[in-house]
Amino acid sequence: MPPSADETLSLPHEDVPCALCGEDRARVKYRIDLRGLQLSTVWMDGVPYRPDGVETVVACRKCGLVYVNPRLTDQPGL
Repeated sequence: MPPSADETLSLPHEDVPCALCGEDRARVKYRIDLRGLQLSTVWMDGVPYRPDGVETVVACRKCGLVYVNPRLTDQPGL
């Protein structure tokens, strides 16, 4: 049975390379602590997810692209 709007899932994250150049080395620019913040629920493929962890924003060491890594997987519920 899928979770209700009151029941949110914690979705797995995956490490990803730079989407621009493919480099897998990056340096941390920011860590954003979302724990304890009142954030809206995000719906991914009908599955409710409440951002409540620590997100890491990195910069590619080769080309400088800034992105979130690790990021949510594109397969909710795994």
